[in-house]
Amino acid sequence: MRKFLHALMWPLIASLWILLGAMEVLLPGLARQMSAGLWEVEHLAVPYSVAGVIALAALQVMILALGVLARKRLQGRVVVPADRLWARLALTCAVLATTLPVATIGHLLFVVSVGGPGFLLLAAADLAVGGAVCGMLWRLCARLRRSVQGHDALIIGVPTPKPATFE
Repeated sequence: MRKFLHALMWPLIASLWILLGAMEVLLPGLARQMSAGLWEVEHLAVPYSVAGVIALAALQVMILALGVLARKRLQGRVVVPADRLWARLALTCAVLATTLPVATIGHLLFVVSVGGPGFLLLAAADLAVGGAVCGMLWRLCARLRRSVQGHDALIIGVPTPKPATFE
């Protein structure tokens, strides 16, 4: 099963990257088309597109960082301090990818005063899913911190021998 996951991981990551890259390219044109003729939001197409492209790029970086950590897990390597940086990068990108759409929806609803309850539900769904992902990444960062400090036996895929104690 491990070999199957290892063989499947990078093609899956590459396909997600291609999909997100295509979304980054198509998003500005889609925003221009959807806002055409709506004077309330026509001037917001460019800033909202930039926020969307930044959020999608953050997702790409998060997927890459998690791919690096997953590769180490599948290869059975020992946790090193650099792994904490990959986990922090993934967490930072997840927070960015969660807060940018919520901030954009909040601006649209409460500053511009356009939109309905569907936008509020979309923001709630984004916060729920993004919050769950951020919570899991926060826990991963904490476990990596403890393992690097020697307080936990989190060795990626390899059991840790206990240090000898002399009494």
